[in-house]
Amino acid sequence: MTGVERISKALEWGKHYYWNVRFRDSGGDWGLWSAMPPYAERQDFYTLAPSLVVSPDDIILGYGQGSSSGFDISSNTTWSISDDADWLTVAPTSGANNATITITANSENPSAVDARTATVTVSCAGVDPQLVTVNQEPVPAHLSVAPVSIALRYSSGSTGNFDISANTTWSISDDADWLTVAPTSGEHNATVTITASSKNPSAVDVRSATVTVTGTGVDPQLVTVIQEPVPATITVIPENITIGYS
Repeated sequence: MTGVERISKALEWGKHYYWNVRFRDSGGDWGLWSAMPPYAERQDFYTLAPSLVVSPDDIILGYGQGSSSGFDISSNTTWSISDDADWLTVAPTSGANNATITITANSENPSAVDARTATVTVSCAGVDPQLVTVNQEPVPAHLSVAPVSIALRYSSGSTGNFDISANTTWSISDDADWLTVAPTSGEHNATVTITASSKNPSAVDVRSATVTVTGTGVDPQLVTVIQEPVPATITVIPENITIGYS
């Protein structure tokens, strides 16, 4: 062999190239072209490395059922998606090359305090998995009380109640030492009992107190408590008087 015929051309990225060769002898005569081997025996000129990128990798969903958002996949290979939460759906869950993925909340966040979090994992062969963090906002907090005014009898041990309607945590305080409140803290709906721990010492004036219900993320709610005065009595001693005749 004394020479090789050289052929050059621009190679395009992403394509595979194969070639045949032939040789020229010392007399200047070209030999036959080499045979193209079966496809399974061909050697690739190069192999394109797999790639996978997601953006953004952090998503916030609204608190309500059906709220949705998405992220983009940039890839040159096949991929699949999984997640670790039963309160969301992902579509599509598999594909190839570039795509836009939609994430939808299946239910409302039950908490008015905490966001809930899930992780969506995008996987493909030959590349590290890509993670997308999904946060669903807490539902708006609400807190109300009824009734907002309670009257207790004058005696020690008299009681009254009010109801709390809430989707958040709450605590209760008061400004009087003559009553007790139970319970003094809780979460969601509840019935609260107010008890007079002593008798109203006055036969003229009611005494009053304010019970304050404070919740996370809401304005405080006030309940006015009054205790009736004891019934007025009058006693005369002695009951009989004798007056002389003069």
